[in-house]
Amino acid sequence: MDQAGNIVPIANNGQANGSQNLSGSKRGFDAMSQLEEDEDPRIAEMKAELAIYRAKGNKAAAQKSIKLLIKEVVKNKLWRICKIAHGQTQKEYAAEAVLEFLNLPSYQKNTGDAATEKRRQEWIDIYGGEVLKEINAQRSYAQSQVKKAMFEWMGEHNGKMPTMEDLMKCLERTVDLDDANDAEIFEFYWTKIMPRAAGNKADWNKSKFLYLTMSDGAPPNKPDSKYITPTTEAFALACIESNHDRWAFVFDVQTQNPGKKVVVNPKIKEGMAEQYEEKGIIHLNADKFQAKYTELDKGQCMDSGWTKEGRQRFKNLVKRSKEIRAKDETATMEEAFLTSLRTKFGVVCKSKTEEDKNKRRKNAIDGTESEEEEEDTEDYFDE
Repeated sequence: MDQAGNIVPIANNGQANGSQNLSGSKRGFDAMSQLEEDEDPRIAEMKAELAIYRAKGNKAAAQKSIKLLIKEVVKNKLWRICKIAHGQTQKEYAAEAVLEFLNLPSYQKNTGDAATEKRRQEWIDIYGGEVLKEINAQRSYAQSQVKKAMFEWMGEHNGKMPTMEDLMKCLERTVDLDDANDAEIFEFYWTKIMPRAAGNKADWNKSKFLYLTMSDGAPPNKPDSKYITPTTEAFALACIESNHDRWAFVFDVQTQNPGKKVVVNPKIKEGMAEQYEEKGIIHLNADKFQAKYTELDKGQCMDSGWTKEGRQRFKNLVKRSKEIRAKDETATMEEAFLTSLRTKFGVVCKSKTEEDKNKRRKNAIDGTESEEEEEDTEDYFDE
């Protein structure tokens, strides 16, 4: 992936090139090495099941298992570095990245074996569409979670959302932590928006955001494997910018019509009012209810449903996020914020594991029963 967030092939010397030939060269995503962590136990378990199905010759079960594996890999690995795969070439690169993450024994790259290379290409051709479908589904899911965060904010702030100017200050790390409004919005950005934009329950929950800075947070043995990547921040901002006015309108209508379902028509229905009720459902039917950068009826198509303007905005935000993260003052600002956040939550240890051990020791001394704090996930995700 290049600096602007495009998926690009990587040549044998590790430099990006323009080749679209997927056989015989060393490619992947720029920053793919970020995600070379210990294998996720869930993925390992599913791979073991796949091997059993194949050994038994159960092709239907094996194919279903592969699709579930693709879904798991997209959600927990690929999503960190790829938010939009636009067009055929991008689809093939994304499929190849998923194949790399899966690390299936009979599909290893750079073996020099023509039969293996043929199998790899066949896998990419067969499952490229499935990978694209899961990327689009994951993006829709993450957007719905970001929307939920924004609606919760509006519910607590008289229907008002943070302005895009305020949210851009969060990405730019130019918030004034001594200003109550700035500090509140940045905490919301850090603890509510990013856990949801991450798209899974593990990457940015309390066990991460109370102990790590956003720009550098990564597993101890994999410092380049960032939990919140520039593409995740960029996606969150582009998503909110695309829906900022629309979500405010929808929230207002929902507030005025409690208990009723509110939907935005994917396309404007001529001759109908901008707001009408049909079979107990309130329909919003005007341009002001449409997203700025996406088309509601094209989310699962080859072109992802994001307009050219939206994709360019996303790329610009990725580039800007990378620039901001490279600045020394960003690390200083994030450390200062993290210190204040930890103080607010009463955190004294360097990690969640150490915090739990400290609580157990204290409980043992006090003679009280230890109660493990559950992982903070349910507040952030709807399954």
